[in-house]
Amino acid sequence: MIPEPEPRKKLWQRRPLLLGLLIILALLILFLIVITVLGKITPSTETSSSSFGFGNKVAILKIEGVIFESEPVLKELRNFRKDRSIKAIVLRVDSPGGAVAPSQEIYEELRRFKKEKPVVASMASVAASGGYYVCLPASYIYASPGTITGSIGVIMQTTDIGELLKWMKVKEEIIKSGKYKDAGTPFRSLTDEERKYFENLLKNVHQQFQTALKESRGLSQEKVEEVSDGRIFTGEQAKEMGLIDDLGNLEDAIKKAGELAGIKGEPEVVWPRRRYGFFEEFGAELSHKILNRLLNSLSNPIWYLEQGTILRTQRSGQ
Repeated sequence: MIPEPEPRKKLWQRRPLLLGLLIILALLILFLIVITVLGKITPSTETSSSSFGFGNKVAILKIEGVIFESEPVLKELRNFRKDRSIKAIVLRVDSPGGAVAPSQEIYEELRRFKKEKPVVASMASVAASGGYYVCLPASYIYASPGTITGSIGVIMQTTDIGELLKWMKVKEEIIKSGKYKDAGTPFRSLTDEERKYFENLLKNVHQQFQTALKESRGLSQEKVEEVSDGRIFTGEQAKEMGLIDDLGNLEDAIKKAGELAGIKGEPEVVWPRRRYGFFEEFGAELSHKILNRLLNSLSNPIWYLEQGTILRTQRSGQ
């Protein structure tokens, strides 16, 4: 009697490691797509202004979506500095924040820019965490009553998939030269020592945010400690706490920028010429950006980011 052949194993049973990696990759790509589509990949930059124009103009510089990089904004600020016709800028922010270093680079460049030309900030739907951080150099900050701002804090996340790999009978092997080199790996839980290490790291970055807040807004240390516990505030609450200067819309900010620049009458406004969206960036540039986002996700970056507002961030109008 011929024995019955053994039932063929399913693919995931034959290749558990491959399945695990595909699941992880799919989750990361889904996370990146959600952030990218709803938050935009890149701040709006290019404007319709000539580098050597004439007149008295106020330029609009938009920062929208999650802040992943600073170079587009820094490039536009350099253009505005060279353009003699641009007397002031309005920073229009609709962002829940983002990576720490790009937020700080934009902040520092705006501080330098303000020494030459006035800067006024106008908050749209959301200007929280890093989105608030980049507003701090402005001479005057406006927000709508219902704007979501604040979220002055730092966050870092890691995911423990160790139990999933154990269920799939996949074992990780790590070879390292320093005891903290694999701290934050998703393949196991943090040790108490590693958790303390990351807490100290985030504390230092948090203090950098607090220092910028204290210097820019002239708040007491006691007030800084009170408002920098990670809470979000409405525009009305932010005004009461001294985080912004007044309630107003983009037109109010443009008018204020003109006044600070000494422009008589209504200033000519230079609007962004192009807005970058997810579907406009297919090709080599998009592939490069997605790869960078993927690498950042795997490296457990530290964020000035209000996560609760990411999915509510909308494309702002003028």
